[in-house]
This record gives sequence, C-alpha cells and structure tokens, in this order.
Amino acid sequence: MSRAALLVLADGRFPAGGHAHSGGAEAAVRAGRITDAASLEAFCRGRLHTSGVVAACVAAAAALGVDPGEL
Repeated sequence: MSRAALLVLADGRFPAGGHAHSGGAEAAVRAGRITDAASLEAFCRGRLHTSGVVAACVAAAAALGVDPGEL
C-alpha cells in the first residue's frame, strides 16, 4: 500500500485526523475566527468555495503521477 493511501486511511482514525473532517473549524474557534452562527456560516462558505479547487488540484497531481511528498 502506498504512503498516500496509508495517510488517507489513518487520517480519520487518529486524533490528528480531525482537521480533515472538520475543515479546521475547531482551530478557527480556538483562534477566535468563529464566535457565533454568522461567523460559522462564513467559515463554511469559505471552505465550500475553495474545497473543489483543492480537490481538483490534488486529483490532477495524482493523475500526473506526482509524488505525494512533493505536494
């Protein structure tokens, strides 16, 4: 199994993997960027706005055979 596949499998199973599932909301709360429903909505909208672009870039890199360590 490749290193990238192991990282994907491990991400949700270890405490450090929470960021991938929350999109960093916990860190934003701790940093004071999310303080109420309106700021949570803005945070989520921002994540939705960029998540497709990030996923597309990662997919393109994978299709080109880019080493995950180089990303």
